[in-house]
Amino acid sequence: MSTLYRKIDFIDHQCIAFAAERERNLPTMPLTRLYIGVDRQDYMINWSDADDRRNIIFRAVGSADNTTGYVLGLHLNFDPLMDPDLIEMDAIASGDYEVKPAYRRYARLWLRRDYLDAIKRKPEPKGLEPIQSP
Repeated sequence: MSTLYRKIDFIDHQCIAFAAERERNLPTMPLTRLYIGVDRQDYMINWSDADDRRNIIFRAVGSADNTTGYVLGLHLNFDPLMDPDLIEMDAIASGDYEVKPAYRRYARLWLRRDYLDAIKRKPEPKGLEPIQSP
């Protein structure tokens, strides 16, 4: 594993150096009008904890120059500092469950009670009969 992570760190360093070299020239480049294309992608990943089966959706917005294809950025809505247990405790303490979801402090997050309520509301699949043993 240490070899793999050392290689990943090397590639990361090379990518940053490559981008820095090119972007260093941006202030002096004779740029006329730029045509920027923007796109959004959603990445749905499976849950990582058997006790918490919420699917996780990462959204990323990317922008690129249409003429050269140079990617200006790809911004992912991932925050590695989020701790679901701490957020849940703070949401309860701050009264997040007492207000409508749009007005909550953690409106952008799916709180545990919201998830449990969604499971209860999920309709049963129709047309699926239990298999009878012979």
